[in-house]
Amino acid sequence: MVVVSMLVPAVWVAAVALGIRWGAGNPWSWLAPFVLVCVGTLGLSRPVCRTVRLLVARWTATAIPAGYRQAGPVTRMSTGY
Repeated sequence: MVVVSMLVPAVWVAAVALGIRWGAGNPWSWLAPFVLVCVGTLGLSRPVCRTVRLLVARWTATAIPAGYRQAGPVTRMSTGY
């Protein structure tokens, strides 16, 4: 759990280190690391949430359903929609 929960902060620390290395004085040097870290955070959000859900279910014997739910069947109303 610690390894998985520290992935996102590690990505942010790497971006800050890269921004400092490229030149802290130029504000445009922070643009590429910031964009990369945002993409990395979005990419890691699903695995981190799945791992947390799995560990909570294992430790507490509680089921946490996923946020996505299948849509119900499409029905036609009397108005035609």
